[in-house]
Amino acid sequence: MSEFRRNVMVGLFLVMGLVGLVWLAIMFGEIPMGKTYPIYAYFGNLSNVIEGDEVHMKGVRVGSVKKIGFRDEEHPEQGVQLELAIQNKWRIPRSAYVEVELAAMGFARSFVKIVIPPGPVATSLPTDGSVPLSGETISAFDAMFPPDVVATLQKASSQIGGLAEALTPVADDLHALLKPTDLELLDHPELGAKRVSANLYTAAQRLDSALKHFNEILGDPNTKSNVRVAIQNMREMSEQGKLVMADIKEVARRAKFVAEDTQEVVGKVNKLADKTSTRVEEISRVIIDDAEKLGKFFDHLDAVGRNMAEGKGTAGKFLNDPELYDAMVLTMKRLQLAVEDLNGLVKDWQREGVNVKGMGMFK
Repeated sequence: MSEFRRNVMVGLFLVMGLVGLVWLAIMFGEIPMGKTYPIYAYFGNLSNVIEGDEVHMKGVRVGSVKKIGFRDEEHPEQGVQLELAIQNKWRIPRSAYVEVELAAMGFARSFVKIVIPPGPVATSLPTDGSVPLSGETISAFDAMFPPDVVATLQKASSQIGGLAEALTPVADDLHALLKPTDLELLDHPELGAKRVSANLYTAAQRLDSALKHFNEILGDPNTKSNVRVAIQNMREMSEQGKLVMADIKEVARRAKFVAEDTQEVVGKVNKLADKTSTRVEEISRVIIDDAEKLGKFFDHLDAVGRNMAEGKGTAGKFLNDPELYDAMVLTMKRLQLAVEDLNGLVKDWQREGVNVKGMGMFK
């Protein structure tokens, strides 16, 4: 390599180093950014803030931290004073305050910014530092989560805590329901104090045992054979049921015809009843009259029998009494006529198709 080329390379390397040094100086605030004016902010306590830290307002760098110290060196309990160097081209409203976002977990550097609260535009601070600003520090957590989000999270946490407290008895009851329990302790009351109550665990055990027995029964060849026979019997019963239903339909159809015929028969019977009603009444009157006369005859016969039993009168007198004999002959004739009339009435009923039971005496 020639000497000229080597000198060019060294020169370029030096220029690049100077450019990097300037960039680092600008980034870390070692190079002043024009003329500035002082603004003071008071804090109760500060940490991880060093001189040279950038100061931002609305996301724009407006200055840097110039000095950190006590407000009164003889009374450090009064807090810390932060002197800010603000560039002359920026003006800070009187309503603003300085906020320092502390570094997370004590690492890195804190972030200093000037916050302008919403509201009407206020006058600017004087540039001689005679009017200090109030300062406050916020943690990295508060910076990441706004106050409304934190309040919402706290409310949700409180509600979750209340829900958990309310669910504690439910969890206890659920634990009692799911607690493993020996079935022997459940099935033997003689255990006394050791007796436990049934729960879902014991129910699951019983169900598992029942399913095992059910599987054993289904797996038995005899059971399978019996099931097949039962299914075959059910099929046969189904076929027989179909035949029975067909017979029932046929019986119903025939019953319909029988009902129609019955209605006709009932009509005929009603007509025959109307015809015979008068005849029966006449015969009944004759029979009643004859029955009364026959009753008188038997009363007289009874009296005669008593007289004969007592030795009064004679059998010749009874046989030779013309009035008694004529009355008996007349009564018998009338009874014979009544029987003939009833016989004729029964024959008329039979011709009309009425079956009269208990009338064999008139045939």
